Amino acid sequence: MSRIRTFAVLLACLCLVAIAQVLWGQAGGQNAGGRPGVPGYLDPRTGTFKPVMLAPDENAITATAVCTVTTCGGTFKVTLTITKKSVFPTGDTIGCSVSASTQDGSTSFHSYDETASVAATSAAPFTCVVTIPYSWTGLTSASTDQVTISYIVTVPGSFTSTTSQLPSRTSSKFPLATITGIPAPGAITAFTAAVTI
Repeated sequence: MSRIRTFAVLLACLCLVAIAQVLWGQAGGQNAGGRPGVPGYLDPRTGTFKPVMLAPDENAITATAVCTVTTCGGTFKVTLTITKKSVFPTGDTIGCSVSASTQDGSTSFHSYDETASVAATSAAPFTCVVTIPYSWTGLTSASTDQVTISYIVTVPGSFTSTTSQLPSRTSSKFPLATITGIPAPGAITAFTAAVTI
């Protein structure tokens, strides 16, 4: 009889541990900001992930018109005006990368990450205009989903630079903006930022 009782207790404990792991896994999938995973960026120069501490988002906005269908598409446009104070060898370019990401509500678990990179204009005022056309399907809560826009500026902007990879410089912002509600289909959602390198 004691073996049956011991087996029953062990089985009950295993069930409780399994339930706890499921709950911890769901809770651990989001950080305090409600965004999936660990915020940060992949440094293209070193290939290492650099986590970023989240502060209160002073650039949080609500889309003026939101998408109300399951497929949302449009364009994010980010214009970066860059002041160059560091000195680099002739031939080094300034590269700009912009990312847009979202994770759909609590039922579909669809997540999308988009990235685009361009070279800045070759003379002052240095400017990058980065556009990200997107088409996100299967969204179940597009009107309340959040989109995070971030950027990273690097010099040299390409590994095919005609000169040495050093000296180098990186400047980034995560997030540049957080949008509540996927913009309405066909919308061009624009942002600007001033960057000093």
